[in-house]
Amino acid sequence: MKKLKKKEEFKNISMKEMRERCKPRWYDMDAKEITVDEWEDLYSSNKRTIASENIGDYWISTILLGLDHSFTPIMKPEIKSRPVIFETMVFGIVIEEEIKDIDYSGIYQERFCTKEEALEGHQRICEEVRQGRIT
Repeated sequence: MKKLKKKEEFKNISMKEMRERCKPRWYDMDAKEITVDEWEDLYSSNKRTIASENIGDYWISTILLGLDHSFTPIMKPEIKSRPVIFETMVFGIVIEEEIKDIDYSGIYQERFCTKEEALEGHQRICEEVRQGRIT
């Protein structure tokens, strides 16, 4: 288990620097940084899904999050990390009285840095669902 940083380790960081570290950054499908307005257009266009598949009672979805989920710059700004902007999730399909619905709480999740990694991860996760390793 990782130890959390002690409060004292952040004492020498100015609020201005902390705000810069915590500033959200948005990205497009090519991992190019974009403005929040461009991201809102992309988000509302429903063009964020890069893969989607139903396997038995499961739905596997891979999307562009767009917002960097790496959080490394906050804790370790000296590390130049790639933005984590794609996500694959496995959802269960619930059938009640012949009505299909999706349990959006999710069964499994992985995040990726590039579209290529996300597509490869999507295929791998689909295969794990087919093999019964993710249920």
